Amino acid sequence: MSAEELLHAGFVRRRRFLIVVSLALALADYLGLQFDKVDVLGNSATVHNSAGVMTIGRIVWILAFIVYVQWFNDVGAWAETKAAYSGTRNRLLMRAMREMPVPPALADTVRTATSEALATAWRNQGSEGEPRVSIRAQPVGVMLGLRMYYEVHAWIPMPTGGEQGIGSTEHFDAPISKYVMISRSVLTFALVVAAKRYFSEYFAPFLIALLPLAVPILRI
Repeated sequence: MSAEELLHAGFVRRRRFLIVVSLALALADYLGLQFDKVDVLGNSATVHNSAGVMTIGRIVWILAFIVYVQWFNDVGAWAETKAAYSGTRNRLLMRAMREMPVPPALADTVRTATSEALATAWRNQGSEGEPRVSIRAQPVGVMLGLRMYYEVHAWIPMPTGGEQGIGSTEHFDAPISKYVMISRSVLTFALVVAAKRYFSEYFAPFLIALLPLAVPILRI
C-alpha cells in the first residue's frame, strides 16, 4: 500500500472508532443501562460502580474525538472539501455569468473607448469615418472577484472603401447580484452535502459524536 492509502486506512479506523464509541455512549445513557459485569480479554469482573463505567466511556469518547480531529487534519479533509465546494460554486457562477447580458452602461463605456482609440489610430493613417463596434461577453474565472472577458470586434472604414475587421480584448469587473451569489452558494452547499462523499465521509462523524451531548438535553 502507498503512504496515501495507509494514511486513509488509518483515518477510516479512527472514524469508525469514534462512531462506535459515540453511539454506544449515547445509547447507554439514553436507555439508562446499568453495568454489573465487564469482560476483558476473557476475564470477567464485577462492577460495583456503574457510574464509573460511564465516566470511563466519556473519557474514551473525548480521546476518540481528539484523535479523529487530528487525522481529519492529516488527510487534508477540510482542504479537499473546500476545493470541491469552490470548484462547484465557480462552475455554477460561471454558468450564471454566461446568461448575463452585457450591462448597457458598461457596453457603452467599452464601445466608446474602443471606438475612440481605433478611430484615432485609423484617422492617422488617412481613414475616415467611425468604426462599428460589437461586444460579446464571456466569463473567464471566479477568483478574488468576478471577472468577465469581453470580445470586442470593430469594423474600421478603409480609405479604399469597405471595412476591415479588428478584434481586441478587455477585462472588466462583471456586476453580479447578491441573489445570484447567495443562491449559487446555497445550491453548491446542497450539492456537496447530498451528491458528494465529503459530508458523509468527513463531517457526519462530527454530528454523530455530538449524540452523547444531546442525550442529557433530550431528557430535559
